[in-house]
Amino acid sequence: MVSIIVLVRNRWADTRRCLRSVRRHTPQGSYELLLYDNHSSAGVARRLERLAAGWPQARLVRNDRNLHFALAINRGMESSRGSHVVWLNNDTVVGPGWLERLLETADSDASIAAVGPMTNNMAPPEQLAAPFSTTRAPRPEEVPFLGGFCFLVKRRWAERAGRLDERFEWGWEDIDYCMRLRHAGGRLVVARNVFVRHAGNRTIRTLGSPRRRRIDLKNRRLILRKWNTDEPLRPDLHRLFHHLLAPWERRPVSVSVLVPYRGEWDDLRTCLSAMRRASNSVGYEVLAVDASGRGTGLRRIRALAEHWPELKALRFPGRRVLGAINLALREAASPFVALVSPQARPPSGWLDGLLAAAHTWPDAGAFGPISNGRFLGAQFARRRPAAPPGEWRFRSGRFRKARLRTSEFLRGFCLLVPRATLDRVGRFDDRLDLESGVSDLCLRIRQSASRLAVVPQVYVPLAGVRRSPSWRRVVERWNGSKVLFDKWAGHPLFRPPK
Repeated sequence: MVSIIVLVRNRWADTRRCLRSVRRHTPQGSYELLLYDNHSSAGVARRLERLAAGWPQARLVRNDRNLHFALAINRGMESSRGSHVVWLNNDTVVGPGWLERLLETADSDASIAAVGPMTNNMAPPEQLAAPFSTTRAPRPEEVPFLGGFCFLVKRRWAERAGRLDERFEWGWEDIDYCMRLRHAGGRLVVARNVFVRHAGNRTIRTLGSPRRRRIDLKNRRLILRKWNTDEPLRPDLHRLFHHLLAPWERRPVSVSVLVPYRGEWDDLRTCLSAMRRASNSVGYEVLAVDASGRGTGLRRIRALAEHWPELKALRFPGRRVLGAINLALREAASPFVALVSPQARPPSGWLDGLLAAAHTWPDAGAFGPISNGRFLGAQFARRRPAAPPGEWRFRSGRFRKARLRTSEFLRGFCLLVPRATLDRVGRFDDRLDLESGVSDLCLRIRQSASRLAVVPQVYVPLAGVRRSPSWRRVVERWNGSKVLFDKWAGHPLFRPPK
């Protein structure tokens, strides 16, 4: 049997949604539900009593005050009877088979101490997936940390690690517990075939900014005092500190990523999900530019932005795509601008690689990765690079110049342009379509005596690209833009691809 611990304090809409999903998607007789009312209001308390009265597996316990997460979970684990214990936040929504798959993963190896699902909103980036479904491989994967929003731990490993450290106040207690499980010899695993939706930080947001800063500083100091001398675990903790900014910190934005939206919602959602999963060490912002003329896309993008602070939704109705991008450039104040097509699937480290190339080759005017699809010309990769995404072949963030190669043109599926280049040659010509506008920008960059660089160490695949399109069709499309032809006809730089 599994003991599921749910801590509730007000927020009845979230709690009802969570408990309904648990009741609907968890087999009866396989679990007990320990429902802790953490000093909610009278109305929420009455609703919880009525719900527990008609739920045989539920056991309602009322706390006389608002207990911290660690203290409340400790009380729940002491009174639980299951061989496995699950901490489940009340702002989560589970799906069919969630508990069975977590148990299957946990019982697949005796060394596994705890298991967590994929989700849409969590600090450890290893658990991030698409907002509604995961496209990752279904096999389990060992990770350094698991989030406490949905955390399954085996009873015998919990007895080895002991109680949660109650000195932590609303945060970092789950990270500390993961360190203790690993210190005891256990493994932490993500079940890639389980997705649990998570709103995230609902309780912490109610604390107020000054108190939240004070609590986070206290928790960070405490966890560093405990683990900063542990050699095997310290590097993982420092990487997590680098990824998780404190409430008073703000990473400077180095790149503004512009993603135009013209009605292809499935492509845009998949692209943004891949971009969010990609772990980049640089500060960035993502500007989703809605040029579709319909309001549904804007609402969908804003729904994603609720759980992704770096994402902003911009809408410019009645504008052509490049006109909307030019207006979005006014909102971007970073020194680099990246234009990414919704058909692109950016892997881990793609932005770090392009930026490293830009800092290594400052005299180049624009940078692009290699990709699939023969119409990309110099950016075409006949086969996928041997190194998987994330294992980039540069040291200390610098590329050798010999590894970069110049090109006559770069394509608009993924393009990094320094702000200084746009200030020098001007923005996009909004009379053109997207691909012709990028070609026009490349011509102006070369006319200003700058080069276009292809970064072969960075591979960004494209979805829905045919492997062998006709070159004749490419040439016809090149010459089909009357505006582009009128601007550059007779110029020695204006040559269609051979």
